[in-house]
Amino acid sequence: MLLCVAVSIDPLFFYIPVINNEKKCLAIDKNLRAAALCLRALPDAAFALHSISSGFRLYPFVELYSVQVFVYSFASILVAVFLMLPIPQLAIAVSFFKPGGSGHLGQIVTVNIFLFLYYVARIVLIRIYSQKVKYQYNIGIWFRASFNFFFYMVASNVLGGFWYLFSIQREISCWQSCRNGAGCRATYYCSDSTPRDITFLDELCPVNPQNAAIFNFGIFLEAIQSGITRSRHFPTKFFYCVWWGIRNLSNFGTNLQTSSYVWETCFAIVISITGLLLFLYLIGNVQIYMQHVKTKSLEDEEKTKNLKKKTMSKRRQIRGWMRDHGIPLDEARNIMQQIKYHKLVDDINTDEEVDLKYIFSVLYDSGRNLLQHHLCMETLKQVDHLRNMDEKMVKIICDHMKLKIFEDKEYIIEAEKPLEVMMITVEGLVQVYPSTRHAAAEAPSAQTFEEGVILGRELVDWAAMTTHDRPPISFQIVQCLTKVAAFVLKIEDLKRLVISKRIIFRRN
Repeated sequence: MLLCVAVSIDPLFFYIPVINNEKKCLAIDKNLRAAALCLRALPDAAFALHSISSGFRLYPFVELYSVQVFVYSFASILVAVFLMLPIPQLAIAVSFFKPGGSGHLGQIVTVNIFLFLYYVARIVLIRIYSQKVKYQYNIGIWFRASFNFFFYMVASNVLGGFWYLFSIQREISCWQSCRNGAGCRATYYCSDSTPRDITFLDELCPVNPQNAAIFNFGIFLEAIQSGITRSRHFPTKFFYCVWWGIRNLSNFGTNLQTSSYVWETCFAIVISITGLLLFLYLIGNVQIYMQHVKTKSLEDEEKTKNLKKKTMSKRRQIRGWMRDHGIPLDEARNIMQQIKYHKLVDDINTDEEVDLKYIFSVLYDSGRNLLQHHLCMETLKQVDHLRNMDEKMVKIICDHMKLKIFEDKEYIIEAEKPLEVMMITVEGLVQVYPSTRHAAAEAPSAQTFEEGVILGRELVDWAAMTTHDRPPISFQIVQCLTKVAAFVLKIEDLKRLVISKRIIFRRN
């Protein structure tokens, strides 16, 4: 982020030189220079601190990776120092505002090349950091699109700034080509009070109209003719130059009419190549996006098919379970309508067995009540005290029974201990055998029961009594032979129903 801000601010320094048309001299826009220096100082300082802290963050691992850590830290610091140096400021100061001798034009070319390489280094570093951010934070298509647009605007900004700077350089080069003539000087700075032959310079460097036979300004003629090189109104020349950059990047510089000046031609080549690379980068991202959309569409379609297939399979298994447990077709259809589809989808990829616990987990409360009533009501009516009870009261007892899962070998009821539950088994096998004390009087062999049996019915006999001081004592042992699903009524719930008179037993 800091690099992006910095590379966007750097081209501001290209607009600091300005031509004084009345005196035919080179001046400085001091207000713009101050603003650019202040803006540039902030990201430079922040980026330097970040790079140095990143380098020293690996200091605790020096003993393990001393050479690698040292190289990484040193490289980070060097990159930070290089990128925070005021290279654009120094380059412009050296190439424009230092009195030039015979080697002044060569010095300008060297500085221009160095500036270009400096920007290439910045762009490459931004690209590296963007890849790191993309993979580290899993940023997707919108990040790519935004970054693509940012690259395009930065390239337009930088190329527009270079175009402005090179336009001023070409005009100064034209002035300097007359150094051997009368009225010409080796330097053309507004700080130099030496009088100049303005008319002679206008004739030597004609602009409106241009005379290519005398001096060909090439692609820089538009900047000079438009007057932006002579304007101190920053928004005017900035947006004009950015627009020039966008326009020529968009058509790959095909409309540029260059002169025979070598470095001007090189600049036009850079514009064409940059526009082409950005276009290829855009096409590549578009292809990646289209492939991503196509792949995602196929994946979603396949996922939907698999989901539908698995959902139908689960529903068939639920219907099969209800058929195996004697649920009538009409009731089964009503229960199937009470399935929580989202819950069924959430659990679709799990290997959970379709049993009573699973079916209860995917049903709404109304569906659970329908299923529980069918599984328990007829069994409850087998109990003597409930056989002749009003059906509404039996339903109340049924509603207070809770589903509970017992594990294999688990003891549900123990002999010689207070009986605390009555239960109706729905799935699994239980073994019932009498306690040792009553084994002689009763059959000593154990009995095995499948689903649909009611155990602990003595609890109802106890509830029908006039007093409920002490719970009944069990004379049987009930143990699970497999995993068992049962509806359980606790003694506390039954006692509460009797005391509140929600259920009333008929007494003989």
